[in-house]
Amino acid sequence: MTDRFELALADTTRPRRDISRDRRDRTLELLRFAAIGAGDVIVDFLPFRGYFTHLFSSIVGKDGQVYAAIPDRLTAIERIANGKMEIAASLADRKNITLITGAA
Repeated sequence: MTDRFELALADTTRPRRDISRDRRDRTLELLRFAAIGAGDVIVDFLPFRGYFTHLFSSIVGKDGQVYAAIPDRLTAIERIANGKMEIAASLADRKNITLITGAA
């Protein structure tokens, strides 16, 4: 039987670079340990490119909400600024993700 975590990992719209991390980082085990469910509200603090942000979005579903929190001050770091832009670009397809910025 496939559970909600396996379904999130199997999402064919995920970037190839994310899929390649799954086994190495033992993501399935981590997601099961976190016990996130449909309708939950999640804050992903400093999500970089949104690896977990997008997984959380799939898991919590349309009735849940995921906040990608990126402190403004840290966007002075190029990879964080670039990751913020990548997450912002995905918001049209992921209605349950909200990008929040400001002071940490």
